[in-house]
Amino acid sequence: MLDISVTMTANHRPEYFEKVLASWARVHGVYSSMMSCQFEPVVNSNETSINLYRQYFPMGGYGINLEKMGPLGNPFMALDEAFNSGADFVILGEDDSIVSPDVFNYFAWAASEYQYDPKVFAVCSFTHHYPNPKPNQVFRQNWFASVVWGTWRDQWLDWIRPNWGWHYSDDEWDLRFVQHVNQEDLVCIYPEYSRSQHIGVNGAHMSESQFRALQADRIYDGTLINYFKEAPCRL
Repeated sequence: MLDISVTMTANHRPEYFEKVLASWARVHGVYSSMMSCQFEPVVNSNETSINLYRQYFPMGGYGINLEKMGPLGNPFMALDEAFNSGADFVILGEDDSIVSPDVFNYFAWAASEYQYDPKVFAVCSFTHHYPNPKPNQVFRQNWFASVVWGTWRDQWLDWIRPNWGWHYSDDEWDLRFVQHVNQEDLVCIYPEYSRSQHIGVNGAHMSESQFRALQADRIYDGTLINYFKEAPCRL
């Protein structure tokens, strides 16, 4: 059985973070995993986000960066710590992305189902649009979406960690992932029915004018699903 960890990044935005934590707190099976969060440095003694995290996940670990790492550095810190702690597969969440109650079931199933498939680079939970989605079906896509995703230790060590994109001037990490997936003809796994939703109206990569257009059409909130199956063809 794979050792699956959940880690999050947070930059002291409690107005979003509390909703995110509440969504994770009702996720089926999440308490069987190692939970952690990587925080940016506390500013002006404002520890609201850290206190919220400790309230929802009192047994969860967390780290605080010595200096602000930003949206390009903090995900690396969170993933690196989770894999260094022994995880086989790590799910990366964000402080402005809520999740479905069965999102851990989805990741656990996909992590096991595709762990030996050399074509699969990562498992993504955010599906922008899929016509007539089936709650228990997944599909392959030659693309990467950074809203709550996960990958395996070998992918982290072999390609992701040494090729991380730290600067916008030299292609940020998620853009590098998209390029890598396309250049190597790899795929990511997606649920037909999105298991995550971006709620941050304003942020480093989001403006109010873009917000609605970049949200998923819908996020699943129905009966818990434990087992999934791959659609017979790509979208």
